[in-house]
Order: sequence, then structure tokens, then C-alpha cells
Amino acid sequence: DSNSSNLNDLSNLYCAMFLSCHSAQGAYGNDSESNFVKAIVAKGARSAIGFDDKVNCQKVTSFVNEFFAFYANPEHVGNMNILARQAFFEALENTEVLYGSDYKPYFWNGSVYEKFD
Repeated sequence: DSNSSNLNDLSNLYCAMFLSCHSAQGAYGNDSESNFVKAIVAKGARSAIGFDDKVNCQKVTSFVNEFFAFYANPEHVGNMNILARQAFFEALENTEVLYGSDYKPYFWNGSVYEKFD
């Protein structure tokens, strides 16, 4: 309900995924720099995923497909906050061949960040 929504409280959001260029801008240089990923977690989301640089649509689509395939597996039902981080790593592992300078996914949950170097 848009009338009762409070955009300053996103605590019911388990994982936001930003599939756009520079959505995690600065994640690989200055970890204190603000970006979409950190901003949405600051608003209460449990975790967020974004990309530090330009993205290639085919590579990002592969990453997203792997991410949600992990969620769809009945064996992976459990704590949603932990599951997002596990799905992130699973997607990274399964799309390893696609890594390059235009493919830098970044995971943040407010205290733990993960990035591909």
C-alpha cells in the first residue's frame, strides 16, 4: 500500500539488487563512499548487491540467473539474510568465467561487505 509505505524503513526488504552501472560506485576504492547499495541498507534493507563499474547485460543476466537459481533450490530454504550472502557467492562461483573489468559485483549488509578482486 503506497499510502502506508515509509521509504525510510525498508526493514522488510531482505536483499535489494541494483543491476545498473555504478550502483556500488566506490566500493573498490574508498569503502566509506556512499552509493545505492550502502544507502538502501542504511534505510533498513537487510542486504544489497550492486556493481562498481559499467555492467555488461549478458554477464549481469547470468549472475542474476545463478543468484535466483540458488534461492529456487528447496535445499537452500533458511535464514533469508544469510541466504542472500550464500546466493551471492554461489552466483560468483558459477559465473567465474565471465569476470572482467566490467563485472564487479559487490555485496553489503551493513557490517560485512564482499567484493570480487
